[in-house]
This record gives sequence, C-alpha cells and structure tokens, in this order.
Amino acid sequence: MPLAQTSEESGFGLDGTIIQRYFSPPPPSPAYIIALTSQFHFVNESVTISQLADELKLYPEVWALGVVDQKKRGIGVIVVSQFQAKLSVAYGREVLGKRLAKDLMIPARDFDWDTHILSVANHVEAEVTGVSNCYYLLKNDEGSFAGVFSSKDLLIEMFRAYQGELKTATNIQNSLIPETSHWEGDELKIVSWCKMAKGVGGDFYACQKVHKSHWALMLCDVSGKGLAASLVTTALAGMFSHYDQNTGFKPFIQDTNRFLLQAFKMEKYLTGIFIEYHEKEKLLTVYDMGHGHFRLVRDGVLHSFTSENPFLGFVPDLVPQPKTGVLKSGDLLVVYSDGFVEQQNKNHEEFGVKRFEKLITKHANEKLENLVEEITSQFKEFRGDQPRGDDLTLLLMRV
Repeated sequence: MPLAQTSEESGFGLDGTIIQRYFSPPPPSPAYIIALTSQFHFVNESVTISQLADELKLYPEVWALGVVDQKKRGIGVIVVSQFQAKLSVAYGREVLGKRLAKDLMIPARDFDWDTHILSVANHVEAEVTGVSNCYYLLKNDEGSFAGVFSSKDLLIEMFRAYQGELKTATNIQNSLIPETSHWEGDELKIVSWCKMAKGVGGDFYACQKVHKSHWALMLCDVSGKGLAASLVTTALAGMFSHYDQNTGFKPFIQDTNRFLLQAFKMEKYLTGIFIEYHEKEKLLTVYDMGHGHFRLVRDGVLHSFTSENPFLGFVPDLVPQPKTGVLKSGDLLVVYSDGFVEQQNKNHEEFGVKRFEKLITKHANEKLENLVEEITSQFKEFRGDQPRGDDLTLLLMRV
C-alpha cells in the first residue's frame, strides 16, 4: 500500500503540495473498515495554518484531513468546516496563520485498515450513539496513515446493512406469511389478509386442511413489532408446518407455550385464536389464548366471546380450555389482530372495536374478498397520513 512521498524536512510532497493523498488498492473484503472510508488526504504536522488554508481551496471535496508525524503515522484529524470557521472570525487568519495546522486538529484513535466494520462498531458504540460526530484514523500494515472515517460514516454503513438484513427478513416472512391467502372446502371458504407495520412483524396466521373435512386455523399476535417479533413468527411457522394436527390444537398450544418460555424467558409472549373445524359435522372448537378478537356474525347479529385462557409464554403449566359449538350455513367468523382497533388518526382517535364490529356486521353478507377490501379501505381512510401503529391481520371464515 504505497504512501504519497513527501520531503521529511518540509512536510511538503515531492511535487511541492501541502495536502497529499494516501493511495490504496481496493479492499479485499467489503467488510473491512477502509471500505466505508472516503477521506484519504493528509498533511504533515509541520505545515502552518496559513499554508493549509491557501491550499484547501483546491480541494472542495475534502471534509477531513489526517495529520501525520514525520514517520507518516496519523496523530489527529482536521475537520475542514471547523478549521475554516476558526479562520473566518475577525482577525482569525492574522492570529492563527503562523501557528501549526496540528494545533487545530482533533486527537483521534486509530484502527487497522482491515478491521471488520462490526468490530469497529463494537469499540465505538458509545461514541456513535452520542450527539457529536466523532473522527477516527486508519493505519496500514506498516502503521502509516491510511484514511479518516467518522461515526456518521459508520452509522450510514450500519443503516445500509440493517436495510439489507430487513429486506432479506421481509422476503423470508412474506414467503411464510403471504399478504393474502384463500382456501376452500366443500362448504367452506377462508380468506386471510396481512400487512406488517415495519415490513416484518409479529402477526402470524395459518390454515391447514388436516384431512378431507377437518381444518386447523390460527391467528397469533406476538408482543412487539419488527425483527425481534418476526423471529417468533418464523419459529411458529416452522412448528405449525411440521405439527401433526390430527392430535388437535391443545398439545400444539402447550408445546408452543413451552418453547416461548424456554427461548424468550417471558421477554416475548403471544396471544392467539386457534380454531379446529370439522366441516362435515360443522363442529367448531376454539382456543382463545388471551386474544379476544374473535367474532361470529349469524343472521345479521354479531356475537363476541370472552377469553378464559392466558396468553402463551407466561404460565409454565398451561392447560388451555376450548369453547365448542356448531355452525350453520351463512355463519361468518372474523378473527383479527389489535392493530386495527388500536390505530389512531390525526386527532388521536382510535379506530376502535365498535367501529370495526359495525363494519363487519354491515358487510357480513358480501363476498369475503369484498369484505376484506371494505375493512382495509375504511381503515386506510380513517388512518389518513398517520403511520400504521401495529401489524394488521384478518382471518375470515364463512360456512
């Protein structure tokens, strides 16, 4: 990694320049800290402020300079905007001009140019999360100056990395939890709709035809939002896809509860509605695990049900208690997550349970796809330009 040649005595480059540039080959790994570095110019510690001020006019793209000693080792950073601000005050140039440029530098610690970005982030975490921008030096294999980077550079890079991870996580979750799904039996239709508030989130739904006339449906809402909650939903999707639903939902709920307790130590929990439906007998079994957002519309009348079970991930020895009943033709089941009813508009009013119930009752006889469209459009109109406060999921079933 060649360093620009200078005259040791004068601090000038061999071509007479004061500001020199470190030239390095592209890093072998984009994960090295030098990959996010954009400032490679430096000056010798013996250069005066006046000399530097004159030559800086030729480098409008430079916002930071390294200051090196006679052995080319970085000793500090000159932030150009701060340097120019001190010279712009009354008599600043006259007072400071003959002093050395290093008198206006910021002492900075250095890192090897091939240090992993995440390792650097761990070392400077407290400074990166502070208010002020901090500056750091890079050194090459010989210990010589190799560049300048700032905590802002690191934040931008970490944000880009987060966005990349979020995109990957979103693609994975979308494959497990599609935005819309449809299922049909001989005398049954099921439609679902889901939208995560942050691309990924903690809502989860699933439906499986266990055999010819036996169905298993579920809608769960994990505490919290974003990537942490999506870890739970991803695990839940895997558990559901490999579980033998012929045994019924009770052992599945108990196994899920044990998993949450072991993995998350009460830091994450979930509420949920778990439904078994035997289409031939129209027999319905519902486990409401602390969720409460389960409605039945029959002959134009809406019925709500209370939950007698705790949520999952809190009680060690959980024995879920079901509610059972028989459905009849025309019955509409609606299960939803609380993102709908808790959403606020610009006036800080909630969409609310009553508004939601009135909406599904009014449009209960429409096609399920139309009902979804009606609910989501009314919700969007109510929300206006307010951001979605939580994940949104609907699960509709009609006999």
